[in-house]
Amino acid sequence: MAREKVGIIGLGAMGKPMALNLLKGGFEVFAFDIRKEPLEELEASGAHALTCPHSVATHADRVITILPSSRDVQESILGRNGMIATLREGKILIEMSTISPLVTQELAGHVEKTGAKMIDGPVSGGGKGAEEGTLTIMVGGDTEVFEQCRPILMAVGKNVHHVGAIGMGETVKMLNQLLVGVNLIGVCETVGLASKLGVNLEQLYEILRTSAGRSMQLESKMPMIVSGSYDTAFKIDFMEKDLGYAVEMARDVEFPLIFGGLAHTLFLATQAERGKNGVEAMMNLFEAIGNVKLQKSL
Repeated sequence: MAREKVGIIGLGAMGKPMALNLLKGGFEVFAFDIRKEPLEELEASGAHALTCPHSVATHADRVITILPSSRDVQESILGRNGMIATLREGKILIEMSTISPLVTQELAGHVEKTGAKMIDGPVSGGGKGAEEGTLTIMVGGDTEVFEQCRPILMAVGKNVHHVGAIGMGETVKMLNQLLVGVNLIGVCETVGLASKLGVNLEQLYEILRTSAGRSMQLESKMPMIVSGSYDTAFKIDFMEKDLGYAVEMARDVEFPLIFGGLAHTLFLATQAERGKNGVEAMMNLFEAIGNVKLQKSL
């Protein structure tokens, strides 16, 4: 029996391990990235390394895009050497980047004019979740198309949820990012105040992670914040982008986004100097405004 042909465009911190899990899942993988290194690594693992999105969509029946921004996804579909010219009935685009829900809906309109179908399925779980195949995936789109893609989604994720029509996956992802951003600000503020009060940060971490203040951001980010060993897999630039989408969505429905708006402002304030750093570098802003230097203890 022939293996199902799956394309993947974007081999960054999330896309490359997802592609490797697709190979492990028995899919025939066709990959593209603007960088040679991840392409060569995937090719060595058994994938087909191709030269552009158009080529990927020519060879694969299902194509995943997992790219940094709305503009990157638009270019991969509509741009020069984009997929749009080769999409046709029977092909499905699985858009798994974190981008604007409105852009997602607009792109779906272009895709469906070709006879192809599109769903959006942004992911959460970080690089570790991508490597282990345990990502949470929030899917928007037609139910029948979602079910056709379920085996692919289950090869890269553990918690797969169909949340509504096209664009709703991105909407739910924005809500997740809103909580992530607000929680991370809370962790940085707490660590800064604790340090200024002379609290032992290692002991504080052990207490908080078993107390009511516990959160995923606390457990995953506080050790890095206190040690200064930042992970650049998820950058401040990305969080500013995601919170910006949340602010736009709230404005469109006239909902006062108080804490989310403040979190976005703080990430904007940090972005110019530290945008390429991991989100943990937000702590540097609190060190500056609080006139405190963390005592590294974790």
